[in-house]
Amino acid sequence: MVKAPLALIFSLCVVCVACVATGAEAQQQNQKKSEAAKPARPLWTELSPQQQHVLGPLAADWDNLDTTRRKKWVTIANRYPKMKPDAQERLRTRMQAWAKLSQEERRLARDNYKALKNLPPPQQHEVSQKLRQRQQSKSDSQRSDAAPDATSTTPESAAPDASGK
Repeated sequence: MVKAPLALIFSLCVVCVACVATGAEAQQQNQKKSEAAKPARPLWTELSPQQQHVLGPLAADWDNLDTTRRKKWVTIANRYPKMKPDAQERLRTRMQAWAKLSQEERRLARDNYKALKNLPPPQQHEVSQKLRQRQQSKSDSQRSDAAPDATSTTPESAAPDASGK
């Protein structure tokens, strides 16, 4: 006889847990909807002129960034004046390159970054070295493509002829 009330109590507990879980999920969905309805902050017009100058390469995409990403960029812009000139130049160059990427390329870059950070340090170092080598060989090939061929720029009259004159 005791089994029936215990089974009933257990069933009621399961139903209560399910109701609470469903309520929590609904609350999370409502919160996400209300956050999506709010415009992401800060707006471009809310940035200081100095922040707008630093974040200039991102101006066209600013409206597409969520609040979290905007805040991260603002933090970077606030640190910018304290950076050394070479670090400032590196940041601007990378920001310009980032701004040129498509949404899919950005997503892929973020995923790759997360995957790299999850690797053990020795593997992180190995992957970083391979990437540097690949970038170096790419920049070397771009330089060689841009440099004119030395033999084609030498006038024929300057080259010695077969008689050695």
